[in-house]
Amino acid sequence: MMKICSEGKEFDVLIENLKCSTMLSDMLQDIETTNEPIILKNVSASVLEKVIDYMNNPNDTFCSNIPYPLLCNVILAANYLHIQPLLDLGCKTIADVFKGKTLEEAKVAFNITTELSAEEIEHICRENPWCMQVDDGTNEDKYVSR
Repeated sequence: MMKICSEGKEFDVLIENLKCSTMLSDMLQDIETTNEPIILKNVSASVLEKVIDYMNNPNDTFCSNIPYPLLCNVILAANYLHIQPLLDLGCKTIADVFKGKTLEEAKVAFNITTELSAEEIEHICRENPWCMQVDDGTNEDKYVSR
């Protein structure tokens, strides 16, 4: 058993379950004893609790009942801790919410209230041309009209 700490809160995790995190697995190899807890300053206790829940019981529906703001932080933590299956699952969960929605429906689903100016949109499109591509399965380059 290993202890992981964040914000003064300790969580017990089986060492075997830590191995789904490349970062934590590497840290385990670098320490000589499991008596000292691993302290994670970059992950809040509430997010770490969810991540550890996943490590203890990984399943394909794990992210489906996590509120959107918390899920975004779980995704960031999965990326930071190098837990690829959780990162993939979290991103897929968010993508599934967007799938088939209009821009306005997506804004409502994710409580997005800020409007971008035309200049901001143009800058984003210039910096990230791929974000305007449409994948319709034809392997032809098609773009969203602005």
